[in-house]
Formats: sequence, C-alpha cells, structure tokens
Amino acid sequence: MTSPLDGLVVRVTSPDNQIRAAIRHPHEVSVEFRPGAYARYDVPGLERQLTGLAALCWTGFRRGLTQAATADGVSFLVGEEHDPSPAGRAYRAGLAEIEVRAESPGGWVRLATKGFLRWKVAIRPGALERLPEGEFLAETTAALRRVFAEHDRKVMVLKDEHFRLDLPPGMRDWLNDAYPLPKAAS
Repeated sequence: MTSPLDGLVVRVTSPDNQIRAAIRHPHEVSVEFRPGAYARYDVPGLERQLTGLAALCWTGFRRGLTQAATADGVSFLVGEEHDPSPAGRAYRAGLAEIEVRAESPGGWVRLATKGFLRWKVAIRPGALERLPEGEFLAETTAALRRVFAEHDRKVMVLKDEHFRLDLPPGMRDWLNDAYPLPKAAS
C-alpha cells in the first residue's frame, strides 16, 4: 500500500535565489548552490541565507505534507494536530517550544531552531576558505539531518507526555536506533 506522502518532494530556494534545497519524506534533505554562488559568499551572508533557507524548508515541507495528506479531500492527518482537547492544545504549544541544536560532523556548521519556526545557522570562521563546496554542502546536510532526527525524538517524547503513549522500557533506545544521529568525524 502506498501513501500520498511517499512521493513528497518539496523544493525551496534561499531568499537571494542562489541556494536550492529539496526535502523528501521523511526528512531526506539535499542542498546545492547555483553555479559560482559558493565562492561569492562571506560567512555572515551565507549564514543569513542558510537561516532563511532552513525556515523555508520546514514551512514548505509542512505545507506539502498537509496537501499530500489531504489528497482527494480525505485527510490522513488525524490525532494530535487537530485535537481540540486540552492535551491537544498543550501538545501543539509544546511543539512550538521544542529547541534543537546540532553540529555538523566536522564542526563547521551549527544549527539551532525553536519550534522549527525560528532558525539560526552559524558557520565556523574560515570554513569558506578551507572547505571546497562539496564538503561544505556535506557538512550542512549532515547538520540538517541531525536536527530532524533530534526533533523527531523530542516530538515522540512530547506525544508520550500529552497523549500517554506509555512508551515501553527500551522504546527510547529504539528511537535512537530508528532516528540515529550521524557519527561525528574522528
């Protein structure tokens, strides 16, 4: 059985139109620069563009998810997102407060988000001079994957708190296996 979410791919472009990203379900991310763009950035400028791109990725993904999930007028989104109960409202408020921080394997790119609405991207000084474009993109996408994996874990814990999933002992270990963080470079 296939889901309308199986083929979901959302494509977004940075505010300056020089960086493109694609996000697939579940949280497979790719980022690329337009030809020649990487060499023209300085660290503060690239941080601003990546911050904007991250916010656009999540907003676009949520919209795409909602559109795909309501295909043919039938909503596949049920439960906590539309739950008007006190637990549902508390859960949605908790989602807005989830804070996640992640660093790329080499420590060149750091990401922080609150509620996936506010983002901050920090690039280590010297990264643009020392990393070729491909390595920088690998660092950036690894940091994004770490953010998504950590967010997924925190959402599951939040669901357990508000909807009493009664996660059995060992479930958090399973979550770590299901959503592993990429290993840091040695």
